[in-house]
Amino acid sequence: MQRVRFHIAKLFAGFTAGAILISLPAYYSAAFGAEPATRVSVPAEGRSSPAIVTMSVFLPVVMNDVNVGPMIGGCPLYPANNIWNVPVNTLPIHTQSDSWINSIGRSTGFHMDFGSGTWNGGPIGIPYNIVSGSQVLRYTLNFYYPDESDPGPYPIPANPLQEYGSDHHILIVDQETCNLYEIYDASFSGGQWSGGSGALWNLNSNALRTAGWTSADAAGLPILPGLVRYDEIAAGQINHALRFTASNTNSYIWPARHLTSGNPGTLTPTPPMGARFRLKASYDISGFPPEMQVILQAMKTYGLILADNGSDWYVSGAPDERWDNDMLHLLDVLSGNDFEAVDTSGLMVDPNSGQTGASPAYWRPALGDTLQIQYSGALDTSVNTAIYNLDLFDTSNGEIAALKSQGKKLMCYLNAGSWEDWRPDAAQYPASTLGNNYAGWPGEKWLDIRQINLLAPILRARLDLCKSKGFDGVDPDNINGYLNPSGFLLTAQDQLNFNTWLANEAHARGLSIGMKNDSEQLAELLPYFDWALTEDCFAQGWCADLSPFIAAGKPVFAVEYTDNGINFNQFCAQAASLHFTGLLKNRALDAYLQICS
Repeated sequence: MQRVRFHIAKLFAGFTAGAILISLPAYYSAAFGAEPATRVSVPAEGRSSPAIVTMSVFLPVVMNDVNVGPMIGGCPLYPANNIWNVPVNTLPIHTQSDSWINSIGRSTGFHMDFGSGTWNGGPIGIPYNIVSGSQVLRYTLNFYYPDESDPGPYPIPANPLQEYGSDHHILIVDQETCNLYEIYDASFSGGQWSGGSGALWNLNSNALRTAGWTSADAAGLPILPGLVRYDEIAAGQINHALRFTASNTNSYIWPARHLTSGNPGTLTPTPPMGARFRLKASYDISGFPPEMQVILQAMKTYGLILADNGSDWYVSGAPDERWDNDMLHLLDVLSGNDFEAVDTSGLMVDPNSGQTGASPAYWRPALGDTLQIQYSGALDTSVNTAIYNLDLFDTSNGEIAALKSQGKKLMCYLNAGSWEDWRPDAAQYPASTLGNNYAGWPGEKWLDIRQINLLAPILRARLDLCKSKGFDGVDPDNINGYLNPSGFLLTAQDQLNFNTWLANEAHARGLSIGMKNDSEQLAELLPYFDWALTEDCFAQGWCADLSPFIAAGKPVFAVEYTDNGINFNQFCAQAASLHFTGLLKNRALDAYLQICS
């Protein structure tokens, strides 16, 4: 067995100060693609399953400099730049902070409204369900607030996990579509589900509810993104805001969409739905157990969003038998006086969107920009083009610096949809993600893009490397595995989930991203991608399919290859008519280049 040595300082280089609870097996898996061999069999969530024996280590780090957003069931819990997922620790204090704190209760204690076991006959907290939507029955519900509810149908499993208590929420993530379904006051009778209200959310989108509409929550917001989940404690980081309740509210402010009293946009000494609070930076969390420090740090960094009427300062989470209720009660010592309201208005980009201005600005290529692509041979830095497309791993820092000194913009090529056995991170890919050989490309295998939760750490590390080396954009290859014999039953929706997730991850790092060879999904992907790069579209007769990119002001780089024997002049004439940038390259992608004038 190979011995592994690691250096903590190097492992967490580039992380910001704070605190994180890590599990060594999780570290081994992320860093080396393998876990320590020690395992035992223990009951977990009511069933017997293998569990890794872990040692928890508390280290002086909390998060990477790039906010990549939470995930659940292989789906993102909204893009990384969504208002739920952006830090508020540096935002200004709201002018109504003192009044709102006083209204909720300056001396009133906090309560973690979740835990293990039962209370008053039922589980403690708001549970959620993860389903494959095509495998469960779908119901069109009868709502008693139908005018503000989404009709569905809702994919509700048999015997779903449901909140025990007056609100009877049911939360469902369809991992096939990455849609979130939430129902308030759900009940089942005579073979039919009904409820008070219901809402459908696309977890890849920043779209908000129609102004004035409720959801399954009084604020018109989703519930699931604000829940504290034990898996986050085990991972050592909560990277989103937390949901909480207050007995009295007045009006609503962005990102909330609904009120229970008052008038929209009219601020009073009573807090509105959507108000954001944070634990004061001066509050000392060092004396709390490491698990509770994860929650406290999230309260400092991401804060809490007022989302419903209920008991004052009650924080929401999911029930889990791993919670230590006595430990959770240690947070009862918190009071309103330890918090402050923050002004999030400066983050708003569009009042009808949850997108924030927190994402870095990024370069986008323009119509008419010229491009050189070179992945083999000695790099020719003298080509007169505006942009170079180069291999992420093979391009040296010196070569990047030389091109940057000429004012060139750089795209990093990375293989997102298939595995290459020669890459330095090849050993990190779990065996379960590797599929059929990629015909014609020795050493490559298709990836199971449905397992975003397993692929995410690897692809995020690649995007981080792309950004740190000085590239301006990402050219992800093989993002159309669903059309190929991958060895997996990939669907078009699986591909959309993966591609939109990847685009959001790139943008969160200040990188633009191109769509390559997935024109079949152009209509859905156009809002997420900044340019298109095609191969052989002229030889195969489908170039015009990408015209919507041009109509949206986004360039199309059309690459043809010398081994196809095309008529270069005819190709250039078509490229000009479509307003594409036309390139002729050798299939080896060496320095040879002809650009349509």
